Amino acid sequence: MAKALGTHIANHLIDLHASTEEFRSRYLEGIRKAAIPWLFPDQQKQIVPASLGELSQAIGAALVGLYQSQKTTLKPSMSQERA
Repeated sequence: MAKALGTHIANHLIDLHASTEEFRSRYLEGIRKAAIPWLFPDQQKQIVPASLGELSQAIGAALVGLYQSQKTTLKPSMSQERA
């Protein structure tokens, strides 16, 4: 679990304006090697460079909010479960 978390965090550390394409390619290959043993076969094909740029954190936060709001509207409340 620690390796997976480290891989996820490291994925957000490469600044396109502060690093070269060669560095990013080499770094991404290390991420792939570390992550592949922990992923399902379909997930292994999805390790690619991010393309959202500066908006990635805002989009991620919006999606988390959306998914959490959908969970709460779809879940029955405790009082409904007991009835």
